[in-house]
Amino acid sequence: NVPRLDYLNSTCPSILVEPQRTNLQTYSEDFSNAIYIKVGSTVTTNTTVSPDGTTTGDSLIEDTSTGLHTAAISAGQATSGDYTFSVFVKAPGRTKFQLAEAFSIGGTFNFDLTAGTATTTAPAKNGRIENYGNGWYKCSATWTFTALATTVLYLNLLNDAGSNSYLGNGTSGVILWGAQLELSTHSTSYIPTTTASVTRNADVINKTGITDLIGQTEGTLYTEIKVNKLIGAASRYIFHLSDGTANNRIYIA
Repeated sequence: NVPRLDYLNSTCPSILVEPQRTNLQTYSEDFSNAIYIKVGSTVTTNTTVSPDGTTTGDSLIEDTSTGLHTAAISAGQATSGDYTFSVFVKAPGRTKFQLAEAFSIGGTFNFDLTAGTATTTAPAKNGRIENYGNGWYKCSATWTFTALATTVLYLNLLNDAGSNSYLGNGTSGVILWGAQLELSTHSTSYIPTTTASVTRNADVINKTGITDLIGQTEGTLYTEIKVNKLIGAASRYIFHLSDGTANNRIYIA
């Protein structure tokens, strides 16, 4: 019975209200685990203080070979739909990082960990980079999975020229923490996992007896939305306030 507060990029928090989500990515803080297939790279665990204040950030370091320097995961799911993968990244060596699907779907997102920008190659979509402070960025991208199809997501290091295939120097890389794969068009707050997926219940906020706190004759309605897809001419209600009749209502659609 305590609300979650979000202080991201602000000293004044907002109440964090999210739908139910499941992190399907196991071993979300252990990139040394065998489910992350290392190619042209090695992982050293618990080298850096992570965004949650614990020393659980893992170093992904390139070797001296020419080619990809990556950690890859098989992400095929039983249900078709939009899946978003997110991971926290910090740049002690390489300043560019890439999320890619290179097995059945295709599409990449390149993240610049200095400028804090992201560029996309379709059919990847909804790429986002968020500054979490202390050099940490949350990088996320969405792909449309087909049920039972094999998809492989690559966490690629990029050289200064932005290429994912290059001669490694054996010392450069990035720090990784908090991998999450969820059935959603966008990433939600991080859900830690170990050997199995973990579900976070929906936040439910309610308060009764607030007549004296809210004006009864006037007020302000505000919403911030992004419409990702329009289907035909049908209305989609974003906000609807009424007394149950069409004569006394206000809505945004």
